Amino acid sequence: MLGLAASGLGSAHADPRGPLLRRPGTQAGGRWCHAHRPDRHPVQCSVTGTGPRDLVSAPAGHGQLSDRPCGSLRAGGGVHPRRGTVGSQRPTHRGPARKVRLPPGPGGAGVRGVRHGRGQLPNRPGGPDGRALHTARSGPLRHLTGGTPVRYAVALSGHPDAATAVGEVVGQVMDRLGSSPDVAMLFISPSHLERAADIAGTVLKTLAPGHLLGCSAGAVLAQRQEVEQAPGLVLWVGRTGPARVARLEGGRLPVDLAAGSSVLLVADPSGFDADVLFDSIPPDVTVVGGLASAAGRSGGNRLLLDDDVFSDGAVAMVLPPGLGARPVVSQGCRPVGDPFVVTGMDGDLVLTLGGQPALRRIREVLAALPEADGKRPGIGLQVGIVINENRSTFGTGDFLVRGVLGADRDSGAVAIDARVEVGTTLQFQVRDAASASRDLASTLRHHRAQSALVFTCNGRGSHLFGHAGHDAGHFVDRLGTTDVAGMHSAGEIGPVGGRHHLHAFTASALLLGTDGPGDDPNAPAMVAEEG
Repeated sequence: MLGLAASGLGSAHADPRGPLLRRPGTQAGGRWCHAHRPDRHPVQCSVTGTGPRDLVSAPAGHGQLSDRPCGSLRAGGGVHPRRGTVGSQRPTHRGPARKVRLPPGPGGAGVRGVRHGRGQLPNRPGGPDGRALHTARSGPLRHLTGGTPVRYAVALSGHPDAATAVGEVVGQVMDRLGSSPDVAMLFISPSHLERAADIAGTVLKTLAPGHLLGCSAGAVLAQRQEVEQAPGLVLWVGRTGPARVARLEGGRLPVDLAAGSSVLLVADPSGFDADVLFDSIPPDVTVVGGLASAAGRSGGNRLLLDDDVFSDGAVAMVLPPGLGARPVVSQGCRPVGDPFVVTGMDGDLVLTLGGQPALRRIREVLAALPEADGKRPGIGLQVGIVINENRSTFGTGDFLVRGVLGADRDSGAVAIDARVEVGTTLQFQVRDAASASRDLASTLRHHRAQSALVFTCNGRGSHLFGHAGHDAGHFVDRLGTTDVAGMHSAGEIGPVGGRHHLHAFTASALLLGTDGPGDDPNAPAMVAEEG
């Protein structure tokens, strides 16, 4: 089995994502992921001159496929009791940016294995001049003009100093919603990763949310902004009613899930077995979330669960029914060529499509690409697995997109990042900014919402659209709210076709307080309409 560059089909370019690795516990034909940045996009398409399109590997640094494991999911943790209000309550103070004192030294110094302990936060005032960070008095829901209750608030800080950043975001949400919200989520950029434990502890002490969930991410988003390759700290809070949190045990949530509840989940990419989780989720429960993306190496990310910090596994927050919750999933790839029926498989190796070697089918598809597509560098070949085989035609949104990982020149077999059965319909896909933008606009066009938690692929953003903020701006404009928060993910979780999936190149979101067709929390996820 060769990587595509090694097969002699084309040249390659340097890629920072590192080599492809087999997922733990798999034999030949098992799943593969990137060791450095598990964003699953290794195959590129290019055109040399005016001749036939050549298939090349993603960037050369992948080399041949390796058998080294990426790490594994370990069980632990459980349901944490609801936390009460901490500290004194004062009227909101409006003034200069807040700053709180974090414990001295790198926050990751106490990180150990699966569970990361923290000492107590210093029992002293938090402001730079010795004054405490003022908190708003907790009480009834505040109201917007017209009587609409304010249930959610989002804050973003781009300050490079963690103490200043956490003071800014806590102060902003307190100004809008007061203290002691039911739930809070933190999204932490790589520059703040080593202070993640201290940031979480400070939020718990000063804001006193009922529960806290969060993770590290390669980029964070809030309101209209997506902060890429720069410091960013995002805090989302909500008055949702009682929520629960848990760390996955054996890949499953160790809590009962009420009908109509919604699960927000973040996980480390190494060893996360999405299928085990999805098989355990009742059909009337929605799961939305993403994979942490601040670091590709095993143990390099941080997952936050109340006052615990983990470097692996998965953590989740369960929101109660009755919030007008609605999942949406928007695709970032466009189908090309014709659909093919799988006629030969061996593990994750597609041997034949429609009776012909899979590699031959890829060459045919690439050769038939329009000239405009062929001239675009790095369009990225993917494969789409048809979700509903009962349909006669397929379009954007009808596929579960997976990566094309490599090919064997001699046999014509192609490795994909999925296991499919003979008889499954596949269609190749390419990344496309224009179709991704149309799909997102169409997916959201019938919705209004009070808030949204967004998990968009780290292959989107400026990498796909040429500028940061595309997806965040669409959510704000279409939903009519600025209370949008989230991150760039190494994999996105959301339901399509009546089943939950781990996606690639999508924007997956949980809308809250919907007043469009999303009033029913048990309804299937919205996808774009064709045409």
